[in-house]
Amino acid sequence: MLAFTHIHGARGHGILAMLAAVLLLCLDALAQGAIVYRDIEDVPLFTLSGSVLYDLDLDQNGSVDLTFRARASQFDVLPRNESRVLATQRVPPDLSTYAVPLEMGEEIQSAAYDPFGWNPLLTLQSGAEIGSTFSSCILVGDDLGCLGLFTGRNAYMGAEFQIDGQPHYGWLRVDVSQLGINGGWIMEYAYDTRPGMPILAGAVPEPSTWALLVGGGVLMMWSRKRHGRKG
Repeated sequence: MLAFTHIHGARGHGILAMLAAVLLLCLDALAQGAIVYRDIEDVPLFTLSGSVLYDLDLDQNGSVDLTFRARASQFDVLPRNESRVLATQRVPPDLSTYAVPLEMGEEIQSAAYDPFGWNPLLTLQSGAEIGSTFSSCILVGDDLGCLGLFTGRNAYMGAEFQIDGQPHYGWLRVDVSQLGINGGWIMEYAYDTRPGMPILAGAVPEPSTWALLVGGGVLMMWSRKRHGRKG
């Protein structure tokens, strides 16, 4: 049980500040959640020639899960190591797929909704890699033509990747709002640590019920003691 003592002067304020810091650390330690969230500081991917690549290891286990690729003609994502992305389905002979932009709160799960599906990397005999396109724009005369569902959007994409041979689902926020430039920013992502569990686009970890109860209880006891001393 926590005991409160009335301490006078600067020393008392210092002890109270220390207790507050300890309480915050305890709440942080008690905070639980199956969601891991990471802010990757708005990685920019733009180029006028060649390719710019950004490899992303979602669970930081040393294995690349997604490669983002910006080229003069296209901005796309290449799933790695059995990962897949939520995109339009391939309809041969057209091998192109387009990453699907999601709004905050949309569910990402194993069962994709038609006409979308979970698309892996396609590697041709020539060695060329075909992923899922965010945007592909080309200027013809004075007219700008663009393909891609992410074109002009700042939205979430869905990803499926493997941890210990089991599928996990996550979201990534990708900013492709600059029209006419085949590139964008990779901003943040999160995934559920429980195998096969769905996640909502934009979902982040929340404090556990125990953390909220402990924090609320301590604050209530402190408030009662404080008002009791005034009386």
